[in-house]
Amino acid sequence: MGFAAGNLSPAFQQACTLKPMDGSKRSVLPGGVNGKMTWSACTNIVHDFVFEWPRKQGGPRTPQEVLKRAALLLREWRKATKTGSSPFGDLAIAIDKRAAQASPCVFGEQFAVTDIPGWDGAWVSISSTTQVTQLTIHYSANP
Repeated sequence: MGFAAGNLSPAFQQACTLKPMDGSKRSVLPGGVNGKMTWSACTNIVHDFVFEWPRKQGGPRTPQEVLKRAALLLREWRKATKTGSSPFGDLAIAIDKRAAQASPCVFGEQFAVTDIPGWDGAWVSISSTTQVTQLTIHYSANP
């Protein structure tokens, strides 16, 4: 885990409304799932979670199953790393709520995490190669 505000140009840092920083953290979760979280802050806060596992282990088949797996992996991430999933709300609960909605989920479609319109949002996507399945969760907030 680390911070690298020095990677931002001085002009870019001056335009930041938040303390500029970025970093990443990795962890292996149960079931051989590799997880990586990256974050950055300048004018907004962004967290990206990428989870990968061998394709032969299978994976979720429907959008609702993908969302449920995303929420489960975030909870496993929190246990393994002792970190929260988002600074302003429970991202796993928001993903569970989106999975429970009757309207179909479109991968990459943004949904709110908190009840404050325009404050934050998240999206989930999944992809596979012949070797690996990758599930990505993107969270951003505009404090």
